[in-house]
Amino acid sequence: MICKLNIQGDFYVENGECIACTLPVTESPELIGADESAGIGYHCYFKKQPENNVEVESAINAMEVSCCEAHRYCGKDQKIIKQITARGLESQIDKA
Repeated sequence: MICKLNIQGDFYVENGECIACTLPVTESPELIGADESAGIGYHCYFKKQPENNVEVESAINAMEVSCCEAHRYCGKDQKIIKQITARGLESQIDKA
């Protein structure tokens, strides 16, 4: 299930899976926010979807540093899927 705090799009943080390591927020502060008052404890979320190659790279960097694999990709863009897979993060891609 997707955390309701995420902005709609292909990158998201899975609901209830964020364990407050803060690394993804530190890695990609322009895309990822954190809410300590969301009624679920500390939870990070995608506050903005990537809009260019630099931001896609930043989103993938956040996926890579996520200690619990809660940062995920559910899109169909093969270029992005190849980038994620090249980093060994294929388990964080949703497959339809």
